[in-house]
Amino acid sequence: MSPPPALRADAERNRQLLLEAAAELFAERGLDVPLTDIAARAGVGVATAYRRFADRDVLIDELFDQRLAPLIDEARAGLEMDDPWEGFVQGMRSVLERMSGNHGLKQLMLGEVRAGDRQARLRAELIPIMRELIERAQAAGALRPDLSVTDIPMLNIMLSSGMTMTQTTEPEHWRRMFAIVLDGLRTRRDGPSELPVAALTPDQLPIVLAPPQAAGD
Repeated sequence: MSPPPALRADAERNRQLLLEAAAELFAERGLDVPLTDIAARAGVGVATAYRRFADRDVLIDELFDQRLAPLIDEARAGLEMDDPWEGFVQGMRSVLERMSGNHGLKQLMLGEVRAGDRQARLRAELIPIMRELIERAQAAGALRPDLSVTDIPMLNIMLSSGMTMTQTTEPEHWRRMFAIVLDGLRTRRDGPSELPVAALTPDQLPIVLAPPQAAGD
């Protein structure tokens, strides 16, 4: 089967503009952004958008493929670290850092949208890596022996909930919560770890806990 013909320079330019606009909007607003909004952000007509991508799912698939490989590589880098505990931390942190500030990726990773095939592909790549990171750290006596690989998505959900709540007030606050979680997972330490981010102030807390406003309020 012969490969599809190469796009003209202007068509390829429009395609890249649409991919960049979609990546920005998915990160900001999630995966339900309409293709019309993506076309407007890209500065191209809606008809042009539909010529390049039949629908929004095609865009999501291409962007997902682009972002899956770096995420997997970052998690796998933990297996190359000499310290099994630091390798485990690297694996967890790499996922959380990718989700932080990217609403669309968070939706995909945590199952907040119907994207079974994409989520299945992600889990098929990521879970074996996380299982190996956990087993290495447990064998070294650094990680509590009763932690299961199935606990990791639940911890990610817990931490990502805090990410969402503090995104506009203190976007790095999740790192403080992550450090507290790690102290609970580690078997040996001389004392509590230094927390990398300050606690929310009394003025920030009610802002974070306020229910989100509906669009148009």
